[in-house]
Amino acid sequence: WFFFFSDPATTEIYTSLFVGSVRCVQETVSRVTAALLDRKTITLTKTQKKETDYSVTALLKHFPKENPARDPNELQTVHFLMQCEDKYVLHLKFIDPESRRWEVPQFNPNYNREYSPEKLNSISWKYSANPFALRFLKGNEEYMTIFGEVFRYFDKDIEFDVHLQSKRVFGFGERMTHFMIPDGKYTTFNKENTSPIDDGELGGKNMYSSHSFMINQLKHKEEFIGVFSRNLNAQDVYLTTDANEGRAVRYRTIGGIIELYIFLPNKLQQVLEKYHILIGKSYLPAFWAMGYHHMRWGGFRSIWDYKRLIRNFNNYDVPVDSITVDIDYMLDYKDFTLDHSRYPGMKEFMKSLKEEEQIYIAPVIDAGVKHERGYKFFDVGEANGLFIQSAYTKRSLVGSVWPGKAVFVDFFHPKAKWFWTLGLNDLLEEFSFNGAMVDMCDISNFCDGECPDTSNNISEISNQDATHDPHEFDNLPYVPGAFPLEHRTISMSGYHYSANEYEEKYFKQFYTHNIFCFHYAKYTFEFFRDVVKERPFVVARSTIPGSGNFASHFQGDNYASWTYLKLSIQGMFAFQLFGVPHVGSELCGFVGNADPELCARWYQLGSLYPFTRSQHVIIVLPHEPWEVGNGEVVKAVQTSMRTKYSILRYYYTRMFEVSIKGGAVVQPAFFEYPQDDIAFNLCEESFMIGKALLVHPALYPKQKIIDGYFPKDLWYDIWDGSRTESKGETINLDAPYDSININIRGGSIVPFQNALGKAINRAVKLLNMPLSIIIALDKDESASGTLFIDDGISPNVTEEDYRYYSLEYRKTDPGASKMDVKLLHGKKPETLPYEQIEFVSVLGTREITQSLITHMNGTVGLCSVQYDKKTLIAKVIPEKTTSIIEVKQFVFLTKQSPLPLI
Repeated sequence: WFFFFSDPATTEIYTSLFVGSVRCVQETVSRVTAALLDRKTITLTKTQKKETDYSVTALLKHFPKENPARDPNELQTVHFLMQCEDKYVLHLKFIDPESRRWEVPQFNPNYNREYSPEKLNSISWKYSANPFALRFLKGNEEYMTIFGEVFRYFDKDIEFDVHLQSKRVFGFGERMTHFMIPDGKYTTFNKENTSPIDDGELGGKNMYSSHSFMINQLKHKEEFIGVFSRNLNAQDVYLTTDANEGRAVRYRTIGGIIELYIFLPNKLQQVLEKYHILIGKSYLPAFWAMGYHHMRWGGFRSIWDYKRLIRNFNNYDVPVDSITVDIDYMLDYKDFTLDHSRYPGMKEFMKSLKEEEQIYIAPVIDAGVKHERGYKFFDVGEANGLFIQSAYTKRSLVGSVWPGKAVFVDFFHPKAKWFWTLGLNDLLEEFSFNGAMVDMCDISNFCDGECPDTSNNISEISNQDATHDPHEFDNLPYVPGAFPLEHRTISMSGYHYSANEYEEKYFKQFYTHNIFCFHYAKYTFEFFRDVVKERPFVVARSTIPGSGNFASHFQGDNYASWTYLKLSIQGMFAFQLFGVPHVGSELCGFVGNADPELCARWYQLGSLYPFTRSQHVIIVLPHEPWEVGNGEVVKAVQTSMRTKYSILRYYYTRMFEVSIKGGAVVQPAFFEYPQDDIAFNLCEESFMIGKALLVHPALYPKQKIIDGYFPKDLWYDIWDGSRTESKGETINLDAPYDSININIRGGSIVPFQNALGKAINRAVKLLNMPLSIIIALDKDESASGTLFIDDGISPNVTEEDYRYYSLEYRKTDPGASKMDVKLLHGKKPETLPYEQIEFVSVLGTREITQSLITHMNGTVGLCSVQYDKKTLIAKVIPEKTTSIIEVKQFVFLTKQSPLPLI
């Protein structure tokens, strides 16, 4: 490939090396001309103003005479666009200048409103002409090269490479593997695949979701970069470590264009925030959805089974917040129906669960609509052409799922949302529900491609319609993965509604396969928001970039084994990168019989997932806590869920912050301590919730002691306040079943509601309980934190519906400190309950002798103080009932004696 800038007046080809700088300011340039100064440098000059920033457009030209071995079917000319979207975001696009190709629809067209073009800096890059390559630098250090080795651009075979400075690469989901992706071949293509462990040897071990996004930690370790390949066709990615400990990443896909977003060197959280702005930030789940969800496939085949289940939860004093009702409730597995013979009185029962028990219901809704004349939703869909069509029969494409013969909603159809809302409304008439799980949306199919039958015989092939040729994708030059594309999914030639020539050509499953569940979840989300008028809760089995904007996710049909217990941690990390933070693994495993020890440990770990749910298949022994073991699992669930309840205000606050800014809710410790190689090497042994809490779970059989690694910092046990000043060391921690090792990082303020030992079995009860505030001091005797408060259920979280506080503790003089309480957002605090402050705990403090509260109205209140000289913990209790909305600051008077050494 050769490179030249496109100018209306003249075209010249430069094969020399040049160093360029694209300065990104508020003025945009759609085209630049190249003026040759010497054979090494080209100056870029603007020729036309626009509203945003500078961009570079150019043509890449392939000359067969220069390289006669190249295939003449390869594109000869490629149009190249490089544009600064933000100070830290670079957009690269390579398209066919002669023919419009398939491009992924823009799911978040308003992303650029949150970028900051007025603050952009220069981006340093180099270009080489033959072979074509783009090289990116920070100072004199080259951290990434694009197209240095491979650049092939055919219609259905596109290949290019990205070379990274460091081997620390994370992302490329969804799969069961280590958090740092090992060398090997990895496939992204939504597929029903029962969670195989992906060792990278063969490819094809991809799972339900597709995320072609990676993070790379640079060699100096403080900064990270991100690379997002915006292409949703089936794809393989090959990773290879070179002799210099760098990584070569080779992409090979079979359609669309090359479109890359480069997130330039920055702190990890900032890289994630910029990426999540681009794809759409995550939604804030309802408060109850942060609690415990229970589900069993095929386990509750009548209303009496559900009544017995609820009775057992209450009798065994086991917390539960939501029941996911699997497809057994349906009549013959038909969406939006209820089998009244097995579930009489379902409407009244489900209503009582929410109103009396405060248990919320989320039914499973499957992607396949039963192919049956006389079934309302088949007839309505057929009459309106609302199903994906077969290129073989020119009728609705027929597959096979749980109801038998099934058709699939065409979510590209302009009436699809109306149809889906109609169905959900009908189901709501049958029984009340507050969330949903959208399942089988990979799309799953029990036959490969299309299913022949007497009423829809695919052997009667019509080849007269060239636009919808059933054999269009039969002989591809390359097939990603280890199986045919139609393996356990529908035909790639299945086509959608189209309103123009472009859509007619490209709205086919070959291009749109991965997008199906995106719309499926989105329309379900919008039903809860706009019709039910409650905060949506939607669990999507399949996700793509942007799905987190309205969906949670579970990490596949996992196995009851210690290996999968541990792997769930990396899966949780990966989906923080992908912008789907409300995620978790099925507790005790979906497939296989979990022994009591494994199940108890999984509840301990899983209670602290963002999304906590137990689900298992009908053919295994029950996983309900009272059905496993001799009581140890019940005890583990009681303590584990009440542990999560205790920190749920903190957890929920972090979920809110990520929903408005992007970033990670849970993360490996080395994200906060990037220079700590031990934290990196042990990243799958522990995790942090936000920046404040470090969790060390038990991950191995018969484990009585956890070798817990603590990065260099000051840490406090969340239960007894004992402190550890770690120099970056491993500490032996006990691993009982009735407690989880959680430590607070020095410098943090954590809202807390101690639920241990209390009869608190529902998360929503916390909304009306007093708060306590834990202040964990750092070495400078300061700390900070935030607190988010809302009603937990309103559909649109705006500034009218919540209060968001900053909490800042600092020394004001040698004998005094204060904690400022500042309301950052919230215009109508009277619309929410006033949270009472029960007490404030200050960890690692000098002796506090007196404490006062300054109220917003200027009055002063007194507090009682309890101080333990051994533990250095002060407990400060307001003498009068005080709500946080009334507080301006706490003042603490301390003795000036030095703190004792640890």
